Amino acid sequence: MSDTERFGHVEIEINSVCDVNCPACDRYCDVAPCQNMTLAQVRRFVDESIRLDWPWVRMHILGGEPTLHPQFAEIARDLMRLRAHLQSRYPESDSLLRVLTNGRGRLADYHAWLVANEIHVAISPKDPARMPDYWDNMWTAPVDVTPGLQPACAIFGIRGCGIGLTRHGFFLCGAGASIARVCGLDIGVQRLDDLTMPAMLAQADAICRLCAHKEGYHIRLRDSGPVAGPFWADALARYRAAPPPMTLYGETK
Repeated sequence: MSDTERFGHVEIEINSVCDVNCPACDRYCDVAPCQNMTLAQVRRFVDESIRLDWPWVRMHILGGEPTLHPQFAEIARDLMRLRAHLQSRYPESDSLLRVLTNGRGRLADYHAWLVANEIHVAISPKDPARMPDYWDNMWTAPVDVTPGLQPACAIFGIRGCGIGLTRHGFFLCGAGASIARVCGLDIGVQRLDDLTMPAMLAQADAICRLCAHKEGYHIRLRDSGPVAGPFWADALARYRAAPPPMTLYGETK
């Protein structure tokens, strides 16, 4: 891809655990938490991005609840290193670095430090007793209603919500990465060099039919209640019995 075709937004999911555990979370923290992304994996991403002069314009640190990660500050510092490189290479770009948090976790320990280092803090308060009206029931899936492939939705794209980077590699979006993790779809892109539109659209064929964010499908949790459709009832039962093996980002040379 040329620079103008490269994906510009990335969501780095450093953990999949949370202190709120909202039902039907699109990272499945409530029913299928997993181990943290490591500092070495984040450094691999930073080093790959610097080597390729990848022009990220927006980098989000999120989870789960990211401030619960025991190496949260070290991860943020490494991403600041990438931000400094990007600002030197692309001075016309803001190279935004932002933390997405529920406002709980350990945010109080880090907030002043984040602000002092010009890392934006976006607080989205969560309370499992009062779910946001927009909350999709991620325990339901289009495949329960309409068999076959589904096109990628608006959160994906060059300027969409962001490519999802997790401990299992790059995915077309963060929600899609979590779906793949729980379902054992070991299709994460393992090298930034291979992060192409065709690769992400190939992931969409496997993932989007399983995702409640699908445009035109939305089943809101407020309407359905905390119930699972046939596909996710089975997938979550299989995950609880034995989480499927997945390649770890950094294992592939």
